[in-house]
Parts: sequence; structure tokens; C-alpha cells
Amino acid sequence: MDFQLYLLKTMDPPESLLTTALAELGCSIDDMDASLENIQRSTQLSLGGSAEKIRTMLSEVCVSSPARPDHQAYAYNFPLWPEFDVVLTFDPSGKVLSNAEFVRFTGHYTESGITPWNFTERDLVGNFDQITRTETWGSYATYNARDTDRDQWYRLRFGWGLLQDIRLRKDSAEKPVAN
Repeated sequence: MDFQLYLLKTMDPPESLLTTALAELGCSIDDMDASLENIQRSTQLSLGGSAEKIRTMLSEVCVSSPARPDHQAYAYNFPLWPEFDVVLTFDPSGKVLSNAEFVRFTGHYTESGITPWNFTERDLVGNFDQITRTETWGSYATYNARDTDRDQWYRLRFGWGLLQDIRLRKDSAEKPVAN
């Protein structure tokens, strides 16, 4: 459960998603903050930890581990996001997390629209065009993109590859400026 709380904290989801998720887990914001500190202390090299400890922490929710020793990707499935796996890729040493993202199970896309926690960065190409990444920091990425069906521009914010927030751009009739 600690890692789910850690993901929640680091995703910075909208208040409504956060409140619902914490209630589902039976946890508080203080629990989430404590989990963030625990995970960081045990996994960050600068704090004396190692990302390889994640594999031990998450052994009960591991759904896929590398078939080859030179491949360092592991998939985990959490109760809060049952239709997604969180794929963690480690560097060759296994001590540093090099990539982490939510990946949808093949064939599990729901037609409930483009909403937070129901849409991944990988889904962008099939639903938007003229996609421009405007910001990247840590596990976050923000894009401006045009909805191909409505011919409207949106700002989409992702955490760990999972949509956290989508907003219609005020200048929706104009093309975004590429960075």
C-alpha cells in the first residue's frame, strides 16, 4: 500500500481523485506523506537507499518480471488502477529506476472519454494530433494537443504516464506555440 500512496503523492492528482483514492485505501493525507518519505528514504541513492528495494516492496503485486537478465523491466498491478500496469524499468545495475509509467492492458480501453486516470500518454496519438510537449519534470509531462473530433485545443497533464488533468485551452481556436 505504501507504494500506491507514494504514487498518489507524486502524481499530484486533482482533489476529487485524491479524496476518492484515499478513501478507497482507508488512508489519510498524513499517511500519504509518510509513505512518500519512507519510499524515498529506502529507494533514493542520495538518501542511502537503492531503487532495487522497490522489487522487494512490490513482490506481491508483481505481474511480470524480466525473462532475460539484461532486461530490467518489471510490471506491477495495483488495486487503485486495475486496468493498468505500472511498468518500472531499472538501469543495468538494477539500482536506479530509469523509467516508470502506467501502461494499459491491451484491449482494456474504455470509451468513457478522455478523463483523468482513464487515459495514458500512449493514447495521445490515436486521439489527438498536433501534439506538442510543453513541459517535462520528473515523472510529469504536459502537452498541448488538438482533439481531432472537435477541432479544439487541450492542455493535458500526466503523472507517471497517466492523465491527471485535462483543460480546454482558452485560445482553443489558435495553434499552440511549439517550444
